[in-house]
Formats: sequence, structure tokens, C-alpha cells
Amino acid sequence: MIKKKCILFLLAGTLTVSFLSAVSVQADTLIPVAVTSSEESSGEDPASGETAAVYAAYLSDLQSRGDGVRQYNWQMADGEFHYPAGSEPAALKPVALTDICGNSTPELIYLYTRDGFVADLRIIGPGNDTAAELCDFPQWDVCAASGTSFALFQTAGDKTLYACSYIGDEIGFHSWYCFREQDGILKADKIASANIHYADYDDKPDEYTINGEPADQGTYDSFTGDLISRAETTVLYSAYPDMNAGYARLFELPSVGMSYDDAVRSLQDLSGSSPVQVNPAEGGQFLPESSDRLLTDSDLAGLSSEQIQTAVNEIYARHGYVFKDPKILEYFEQYDWYSQLNTDMDAVAGQLSETEMANVKFLISHI
Repeated sequence: MIKKKCILFLLAGTLTVSFLSAVSVQADTLIPVAVTSSEESSGEDPASGETAAVYAAYLSDLQSRGDGVRQYNWQMADGEFHYPAGSEPAALKPVALTDICGNSTPELIYLYTRDGFVADLRIIGPGNDTAAELCDFPQWDVCAASGTSFALFQTAGDKTLYACSYIGDEIGFHSWYCFREQDGILKADKIASANIHYADYDDKPDEYTINGEPADQGTYDSFTGDLISRAETTVLYSAYPDMNAGYARLFELPSVGMSYDDAVRSLQDLSGSSPVQVNPAEGGQFLPESSDRLLTDSDLAGLSSEQIQTAVNEIYARHGYVFKDPKILEYFEQYDWYSQLNTDMDAVAGQLSETEMANVKFLISHI
């Protein structure tokens, strides 16, 4: 019988994968920035040249394992299947497109099963031949007993990928990993672990480590608690609905996970086969939630640089800024929600919330 205690991630041993060299991106720091209307930009590819080819290769790779991605749909406990609250059973959103290497092109991360009982973790990124395999980690999750509870996440202001997993029987194995660049490769180093001996089975003392060195429970709890408190975005996860409260925060954060179908559509957009259009129902806004929550890389999937520039201006337009550029002003004047209230840029900037200011900075960094 498997105990349902705290939830962390499973990565056996040390994983070594290829590392992609970072590509710098020059961002326009002028706010507000120029905007191109949807009619003008709708015929343009969201990505071009080598970048579009990378996304096309991502799409091909994902579709080649499409059946396996769709079949990854479990979280089993006590002989019954369970799914995270608010998540449909359709593969637990097993695909993500997010930057984990600090370059200008996000990596594709997804889970798929070969036989319906064991799921592998696959990561690919840009390479010499448009895309390169960074990782194909076998047996990341298993459909047996309680299965593996895990989360892949990133911390505030850091693209580094962390992983936490739990699996157990007589002993509960908790493992924490950090994917780091080392000598030109990306390695998943174990940074903390806990082997919990359940009283039903034996009375041996529990064992804890931090960076490979023995530690007491207090040190372990402090180390992992700090990491949890700094977590900002969940990449992929699978967990019990009644998980330990200390780890629950990892599964309540904004997630960049997507269903298989949504991932295919995003990659089609990014490769240029299906350019993104403004949604008329949102009043011409590309990112209508940018005043309410922090944006993530997945929000920008399929958006061109010009469309991201428009999203920056949307934030200022909501506060009634009267744009000096007549083209920008004309663009927003066509929508009922826009009111011209203030020509003073500094005054309008002072009205932005912390969330809006963070999103402006985030958006500009992706232009």
C-alpha cells in the first residue's frame, strides 16, 4: 500500500542533456511602443526563418508522439484514478512551451506514454538541425498504485527549471532537482532528498540530504520551504487533490501546461501556418488579463513582436493614456472600452499596479 504523504518529483540518478547556447534579444525600451493593427499584421508569420523552422520541428516531434501524449491521462491512488482540481482528464495538460535555457526560443516539454502504464518526459530545443533532443527521460511517471506525484516549476526572476517528486511504498522517496548548465550541458542535479520510513512498516529514522550532504529535518524543511516560497510558475504537474499543504502551493501557481490540441495550435501559429488574430470579443486586446495577473511565456505563444507591442499599449490604454502617435490613438479609439483621460505619460505610469508594471517589463523583454 502506498502512502499519500508530501508530493515531490522523481528523477532517478543524475540526468545529463545537451545545452543550447543563449541567444540575446534586443528589446525596445520605449513605452508606449509602436503598434500595427491586426489587419496589417494578420498576413505576417509570427516567426520567420530559422525560428519558424524550429517551431515546425517542434510540431513534427510532438505530433509523432501524439497518440502517446493523449494516452497519458492518469493519476491513480487507492485503486482509483484522480485528476488535479480544475483539470480535465485529457492528459493533465502534459505539454508546455517555455524558456528553461535562457535563450530567445522556448523549449518544448511534454509527457507521453509508450504502453499506457509508464510515461516518459521529453524536452527538445533549437539546435543545428532546427531542433535537438535535450532529454527523453524514461519512467518519469508510472500508472501503478499511487503513481508518481511531481511538479516542474520555475522561480521568480529565474528561467531555471526545478523538479520535485514523490513516490513510495514502505519508504516515501522525496526528491528535488535543479536543471543546471554545466560545461555546456544541462544536468538535473539532486539538491535535496528525504526518505521517510512509515511507522506501519519499520521504526528506522528518516533520512535527509541537502546537496548530497546529510541534513536534519529542520534544515531540509527550511531549504525546500524557501524554494517553494520562491516558485512563480508551474510548468507541468500531476498530484493528489488532498496533497500535503506545504507543497500545495506548487500546484496552485499559474501553469504554462497545455492540452495536446492547444499545443498543436500554438506551434502551428508560431511556425507561421496559422497566424494569431485579435479576438473581437475581447475588444481588440491580445492579452485582456494583463492587468489582473502575471503573464507567462505561454501567454505569448503565437504572438508576433508587433502584437506584443500592442499588448504593452493595451495596459496604458486601460488607464486612459492619450497616445501621441496618431496611428496608436486611432487603433484604440475604435473600441468602446477606451477613454482618453490623460496626456501625461508619467502620471499614467504612476497609476499602474505592481502586476501591470511587472507585465510591461515582461512584455518588453520579449519584443
